[in-house]
Amino acid sequence: MQFRLEDEQGNFIAREQTNAKGYIQFKGLDYSLNTVYLIEEITIPPYILDPTPIKVDISNPETEVYLRKITNTQKAGSLAVQKVIVEPESNQIYDYTKIKIAIWGNGISGEYYLDQQGKLSIPNLKAGTYFIQEKEAPDNVVIDSTIYPLVVESDKTTTFTLNNQAKKVEFSLWLRKVDENGQALQNIPFELIGVLANGQEQTLGSAVATTEETNGVVTWTNLNGDAFWQEDGTPIYKNIYAIERPTNANPNIIQDLETKIPVILDREQALQGQAIQIKGQNPSGDIINYYKEEIKFSLWLRKVDENGQALQNIPFELIGVLATDKNKHLEVR
Repeated sequence: MQFRLEDEQGNFIAREQTNAKGYIQFKGLDYSLNTVYLIEEITIPPYILDPTPIKVDISNPETEVYLRKITNTQKAGSLAVQKVIVEPESNQIYDYTKIKIAIWGNGISGEYYLDQQGKLSIPNLKAGTYFIQEKEAPDNVVIDSTIYPLVVESDKTTTFTLNNQAKKVEFSLWLRKVDENGQALQNIPFELIGVLANGQEQTLGSAVATTEETNGVVTWTNLNGDAFWQEDGTPIYKNIYAIERPTNANPNIIQDLETKIPVILDREQALQGQAIQIKGQNPSGDIINYYKEEIKFSLWLRKVDENGQALQNIPFELIGVLATDKNKHLEVR
């Protein structure tokens, strides 16, 4: 750094530079001047030049050394934070204003929200080490709670990129199939159908899912939100339903192959990866199949002789022939 000396009238007296230890010395001064002014002319980065004249009393000729501590302030630096969403979902809107970060170090501590572009700028920071940590994030991104150190340099802008992994919008749908007694029915196939605005129907998820043996539950897993909602959250399908498909797994029950069971989707639940139940009409939400009713009746005949007298102990056999054989009928022998 370089300094000059002037008298009270502003006349130049001398000029010197500081040594390696930051000291400066002026020799051979005229003590009759009584007062001189020390003025900084040149500084070194990253310090701020302070040209304010410093008054120095040299009126005592017996004093040969004058000590004066001069402090230079470093130029401030700044910090720019940029948020990046890794592998964003095409149907998702990421609200950067819900992202809050904490920054501390060098005598400061504060929490800040990002702007709509996912940016944050903090000016006038002292050079040195700071720490940054994410505190809050919207539901559709994975919060990063790692504490990151960063270095702010004087007279420079330090850019820090904070990455967040986008949450995969995957959810599941399920229903439970039971008999009229509330017992689980297994191996009942269902299909999930989405109906577009033009009436076209599309199969969703796996083509056919089957109820499990233990609890009668059928589940469509790993359903992707992209297949159900547009980017602004508008549903792709005007309605969705589940429908039972034919099976011989439970021959004693009556299958309901006509009812389209409505699927009510909650996007917030889906964003949180929840399992959403497809509910039936009963309080528990289960889908019920009823047993086939037994039709009981009786057949009789009377055996007589030619005189119309009853004949006893004549055995008969009742034989049935399936309807697939059109040339046969029920025979009694």
